[in-house]
Amino acid sequence: MTSLPELTFTWDRPANHVGRVVLAGNIVHTNADELLRVVTDLLSDDPGLRELRLDCAGLDICDSRGLSTLLMLRRHTESLGLDLRIVNRPLALDRMLERTGTSEYLITDRAMRQDREPSG
Repeated sequence: MTSLPELTFTWDRPANHVGRVVLAGNIVHTNADELLRVVTDLLSDDPGLRELRLDCAGLDICDSRGLSTLLMLRRHTESLGLDLRIVNRPLALDRMLERTGTSEYLITDRAMRQDREPSG
């Protein structure tokens, strides 16, 4: 059996009010919960943030559990009033988001989505 590379991630603050998680490896069922826990802990420890960037340049595989984790991170950042930006997405991730109909929700920032919502 071939084993998949583990997920590694680093945290930094590239700009004022911006946090960045740089991902490398795979977001899969064996590590997705850990990613969610660590990122939510980092966000709770840094209340001055306005934006979270997930840098996916080093991401190889994202399975259905990984996609679920990205959706949970989107909901969590929205509940905190933060923008989530998933940047440097590999083509395979973009294809998955398109196929699952989650692309607009995960990639469009909060302000743009609110502008399109019907008032009522």
